[in-house]
Amino acid sequence: MVETIHKGNFQFPQDIKLELVEEFAHVQTVPQLISYARSHIQFVSSQMISEPIQLPTMDIIESLIQNADE
Repeated sequence: MVETIHKGNFQFPQDIKLELVEEFAHVQTVPQLISYARSHIQFVSSQMISEPIQLPTMDIIESLIQNADE
């Protein structure tokens, strides 16, 4: 098992409504950070095991939509 923690820093204009910030963060955090997680997992696992772990690419937004009820 590989676990990573990634943080993103989104900057918004000061006059933007908090609801818009929360909506953006909810929808965009995973798609924005998954590519970093994918590359880090592949790099770190390549140092530990003979065959590195490669996360498949996927449509993150579509996955979030399909799994919204869960």
